[in-house]
Amino acid sequence: MNRLMTYPGKYKTRVTFRNPTRAANNLNEQVPAYTELYCKRWAYVVPSSAREFVQAQQVEGLVSMIMRVRSDSQTRAITSDMRIEIGSRVVNIGGVYDETEARQEVVLWCTEVVS
Repeated sequence: MNRLMTYPGKYKTRVTFRNPTRAANNLNEQVPAYTELYCKRWAYVVPSSAREFVQAQQVEGLVSMIMRVRSDSQTRAITSDMRIEIGSRVVNIGGVYDETEARQEVVLWCTEVVS
């Protein structure tokens, strides 16, 4: 059986996945809230690019990263509607896929807006 080697020491960042829920704001409008815990996993996070842009007369940064988590039944069900918390940082998921189709790792393309 030819299986890819998984190196356990590279998964060193603890991440929390949250499901989107709907909540009412001050104007009683339904807006997304990410209060529901989905799962916590150890991940391998690799920053891939960073850039700055001006929005509403404020400079903001955008950090792109690739995140890898071990594949299991919960991580295979992760969608781009969810959010990830890394400590106090909030990361949006842009895409989810299994790179080798071997069900060993789930790869997430993520972005973080930094004010």
